[in-house]
Amino acid sequence: MQIWVHTADAETEVFSSNLAAEEWAASNGSPERRIIEKRMENRISQQPPIKRVTVRAAEDGSFTSQRGGKGDCVIASVATALKLDYQAVAQAFDVALDEKGVPVLTGGIYDFSIFGVLLNLGWLTCPLIPSELDDDPTQSSVRQPSRDEIRELIKGRRAIICYNDETANFHAIAWNGEEAIDCSDGMIIDVSELSFQHVLVFEKSDRAA
Repeated sequence: MQIWVHTADAETEVFSSNLAAEEWAASNGSPERRIIEKRMENRISQQPPIKRVTVRAAEDGSFTSQRGGKGDCVIASVATALKLDYQAVAQAFDVALDEKGVPVLTGGIYDFSIFGVLLNLGWLTCPLIPSELDDDPTQSSVRQPSRDEIRELIKGRRAIICYNDETANFHAIAWNGEEAIDCSDGMIIDVSELSFQHVLVFEKSDRAA
């Protein structure tokens, strides 16, 4: 992950964005202050790219295909997992579609930013990060589930599974309660040994916002 370190004399401040660092610098008004961008490695960022293992092609009509290449995997995977229209999910995520129905995206969608949007659609989201990626498990008295435990937890539930793909980089695939579907090509993916980074589990809310 990236951080921005702001220093002046013996004083150091750390920020999660360059904008926050610049605003802080302006409010303190010292010309001696400087901003240095650094990259901090953690267990998630150190995960190597994974070559997926395919099982077979998914049945026609069982998934929503990606339209914009790598950047719209979250849209298509959420639409597949929740059985929603692609257009409805794109609109909820504030993503415009061109005249051919292809999303206008310069990059991907940060999946941890969609919780509130999905709540408006009547879905609760539970993120699960496996204990294998906990940088300091001693900091919490609550033990996080392992990847194997998460695989058991999501059986019969709707979810998306996110991992570092060797071709697509960060990639989200749909989980229909029984199988994982890669919406980029409609292949069923074997997740029994997949070293995923996290899973977002969805449950229908008893009331929509």
